[in-house]
Amino acid sequence: MSGSIPQKLRVGPMVVADANMNRKVVELYAASANSQTKYSSGDKLLFNIPSYQKGFIDFSKSYIKFEAKVINAVGSGECVFYDNCPVFDRVLIRGGNGVVLEDIQSYQNLERIQMLLKSKNELESEYINGNFTIKNSKVSDAGLIAKQKKGVGYIKKLHSGMFSNEDYLFPIHRVGGSMELELDIASKNSVLRAAGSTATNKYEEASFEISNVKFVFSLLSVSDDFLSKYNTMGNNNEIVLPITTFQRHVSTFSASEVEPVIFINSAKKDVRRAYTVFNKTLTSIQTVPAADKFVIQQPAFLKGSGDEKQVCTRFIHKYQDRQFPENYVNATIHSDGTILDQTNLLAHVLTNVPPEKTKNSPYITTLSETNAGVKVIYEEQFMIVQDFRSSDDKGVVNALNMNYNSSPLILELKMGGVDTSTTATMVNTYLELSSEIVIAEDGGMSIVTRSANM
Repeated sequence: MSGSIPQKLRVGPMVVADANMNRKVVELYAASANSQTKYSSGDKLLFNIPSYQKGFIDFSKSYIKFEAKVINAVGSGECVFYDNCPVFDRVLIRGGNGVVLEDIQSYQNLERIQMLLKSKNELESEYINGNFTIKNSKVSDAGLIAKQKKGVGYIKKLHSGMFSNEDYLFPIHRVGGSMELELDIASKNSVLRAAGSTATNKYEEASFEISNVKFVFSLLSVSDDFLSKYNTMGNNNEIVLPITTFQRHVSTFSASEVEPVIFINSAKKDVRRAYTVFNKTLTSIQTVPAADKFVIQQPAFLKGSGDEKQVCTRFIHKYQDRQFPENYVNATIHSDGTILDQTNLLAHVLTNVPPEKTKNSPYITTLSETNAGVKVIYEEQFMIVQDFRSSDDKGVVNALNMNYNSSPLILELKMGGVDTSTTATMVNTYLELSSEIVIAEDGGMSIVTRSANM
């Protein structure tokens, strides 16, 4: 029986069947680990992905699966995981020769950005991911406490250029040696929140652990004949594979600043978008909020009109003599100085996120279910997004070339007043980049940014 060639492996006119094609699901444990190995805050997991002979990997169908458990102090109020179970704080991918292909730090932020741009319907089906963002009468803090202190299985999709790719199957057989996936476990302060209280709360003694951690993916094996044809098409030379990845830039501004200017440096040639969020480092586990307050999910994106400490009222991106957009984007401010809403800022986000994200109405545009008054999620989970491209055409290099003369991208901000919390704010910007993974004839790997005109 012949197997049909997947569309992701078809290049122009070629054979569409292979008698020895076989697809199977592969589950890898981290190096030197088994089903009983436990990990917690500060630990690292390292997965070695072998160079399977005659193998192609469909990374779009890859994920991490694990069992997660919350451990509470005796006699204390109990904790649960934040929505989306944000246990990973860094995703690092290396080629077979040790070259770093992707390194996404403060990964919790990027994961939440991607989550907020999904539709409400999509999020309703993500309970298996530990995501209880969309409220359900069957889900309560008491129920989560009971389940998570015993241990529960979750699945997480990794957001990266390599693992989010849906355009082609990765030719793992061409890689020399094993590729590596390294995951850093986040601090418990950004993973756990208090959900119950007693007279003697000891939230600082709470912890969590994950075990039976596996990296799961779909592996396609082909025949010698097919592999020969595949290699012949490329003249057995290097293979160039396009990916879209992310580069993080971090800076801070003090609580007293009301018009901070952020300089974002990069040497990349094809910067498609910039996603910016505002955070503060958590130094302890968040306690149960007062009756008139709501749970602030982490990582929290600050400076929305729901932020009682400081609100962003205006912004603009600049690069050399260019402005994105042409004028400042302003919030609506009442005559008494209070910020009425940030609809203009939200509209700017929606015109700058990838087109496929707006087809089903991103969750960030929906009404808040937790806060009093008519508020949109955006007012509680604020972000700034800027698209630098002139068109959405695939394969067209028309984005910002920050390698041209090493000038920084400038983000000018204006706040509604000083930050009453008196603590500095971190500004995390994630640049979305078009890059190319190059697999040389000898199996060595490298990553290059695509050339672009300014």
